[in-house]
Amino acid sequence: LPNEEEREMLLEHFLKPVENKEEQIDISKLSKAFSRTSPRTLQTIVQEASLLALVSKEKVNQEHLMKAFEVVMIGQSNRKTTKNKEKERYIISIHEIGHFLTNFKQTLKENDNNIEKTQEQMKVIKISSENISRVNALGYVLSESDDMLLHSVSELEKEVRILYGGVAAEELIFGKENITTGSANDIEKITHILKHLFVETSAYSESKLKLDGLDILEKEAYSAMEEKAAELYKDTLEILEEDQALIKHLAKVLIERWVLSKEEIFEEIKSYNEEILV
Repeated sequence: LPNEEEREMLLEHFLKPVENKEEQIDISKLSKAFSRTSPRTLQTIVQEASLLALVSKEKVNQEHLMKAFEVVMIGQSNRKTTKNKEKERYIISIHEIGHFLTNFKQTLKENDNNIEKTQEQMKVIKISSENISRVNALGYVLSESDDMLLHSVSELEKEVRILYGGVAAEELIFGKENITTGSANDIEKITHILKHLFVETSAYSESKLKLDGLDILEKEAYSAMEEKAAELYKDTLEILEEDQALIKHLAKVLIERWVLSKEEIFEEIKSYNEEILV
């Protein structure tokens, strides 16, 4: 797949024949956002953006290209499925805010509580409480992928906590007995990551063996996986526990607006913290 510089060149190439476009399109920013995309996918994104602009009777702009990226990568979003279901929308919003805040709190700690640096480093594009039928999602956090080919154990553990953030927020706000099945896709991803760490790479073992099919050793690895999963889920609950009021506040804002960009949610967090400190 093309790297960031190559994606920038490809986007310039595919946008060149588009006559009806805004002059102020930040190709560099788009290239960063469109990581892990093939040349064919980039071309499809430009074509989709042209269609979106045609429908809205506007010139192709940054917003059209970002929306096209979302449509091509995960599908068209809509508000019909949950429009009149306030209870479900609140649960969905709590869940998605949980993912975001777990990411935010860990990244903030890594940056010694520097919120500006944290905002710059986080790859979140937006949080949405809209439905995407293609991936059977009632809400989602859209983020940039990274171009890194290797990930450390600590990075993967951080990712597991982020994935646990949705169900952990549900447990804290609604109680353990009221968590929903909305985290099924998150749990599947977590299982894949932990299997990779324990069974495929023996990341926590001195032996460094691939344990697939080694019967007893594989069973021991799965037992260790369960212990690590419980540890990381407990970590996630602790990360979010003191911010339950903030979770509720941000969920309320998300319900009202349906979608929050990274910039908007950081503004809300800063504003909320200022009010608390007054």
